[in-house]
Amino acid sequence: MHSWLMPVRASLVSALLVLSIGCGRLAFQTVEGRDAGTDQGDPGSDLGPDDAGGEPDAGVTGFALGCSFPSITVILDGDANDTQAGTTMASAVASGCMQSPAISMVDQTQAGLLDPTTFAPLFGATTLGVLGGDSLVQNVMQYLTMSSAPVRATFPAGRYVVTERAGGTVVLDVAIGDISTSHDYGVVQIIRDTPSNSTVVAAHGYIAQGTLAAAHYFATVIAPSLPTETRAYFVLEWTDGNADTIPNAGDTFTLLADGA
Repeated sequence: MHSWLMPVRASLVSALLVLSIGCGRLAFQTVEGRDAGTDQGDPGSDLGPDDAGGEPDAGVTGFALGCSFPSITVILDGDANDTQAGTTMASAVASGCMQSPAISMVDQTQAGLLDPTTFAPLFGATTLGVLGGDSLVQNVMQYLTMSSAPVRATFPAGRYVVTERAGGTVVLDVAIGDISTSHDYGVVQIIRDTPSNSTVVAAHGYIAQGTLAAAHYFATVIAPSLPTETRAYFVLEWTDGNADTIPNAGDTFTLLADGA
C-alpha cells in the first residue's frame, strides 16, 4: 500500500481507546516495552467453550476462522491509514463474531511479534493478527505473501496485478495510471499459515484509499456474516461518490473477485 503517495485524512488512534460494542467492552491497548509474544488473552471474554483455546475448529474455513481467537493483535507499520484500517477490522471481527476479544496494537518492530529474520508471525494459535498494508510496508506480509496468502499483489510494467497464489490465476490487472484518490482497488484476505500456526486478516490497496476501502468493505459486508463466511479473499473496486476521497457509505464498492 503506497499510502505516502496520496494521503487521506485519518485520525490517529489513541494509545487507549475504549469502544462499546454489542456484547461487551472492546479495548484497544498499545503494547510497548515488553515482549509482544506475551499472551493477551482475556479470561473474561465472551468466547464460546469451543473457541476458548484459540485453535480453529476442524472444518472451519475462510473468514469464519476469525471467530476462533480470544485475542486480536493489530499490527502497526507506522502509517496512520494502515492503523485505521487495522482497528476498523479488529472491531468488525469482534462485532461480527459477537465476542469480546482482548485487542492490542503492537508495532511490527516489537520484539516477540515477528521472527527478526523471516518475519514469520510468532504470536501463535491463540491470537488473530489484523493489519492494513501490503508487503511493501508490512514485514509480515513479505513472509505471508510468499508462504500462504490466498492472493498477492505485484506491480509489473505500470500495472497493478492481483494473482491467486495457488494456480496463478490473475483476478485483477489494471493500469496504475487509472488509480487515484477517488478510484482504487482493495484486497482483503484471511491468511492461515500452517508453519507458524498463525492466522492473519489483511487489507491492502495500491494507495491508502484502497486499503481503507477494503477495511470498510470487510466491516460492512463481510463481518456481519463472519461466523459462516467460507471465502478467504475478496478483491473490490472503489469509486468515490461524494468527493471526500475517503471510503465510506456514500461511495461505490464493486466486488470483482472472491475465492477460497
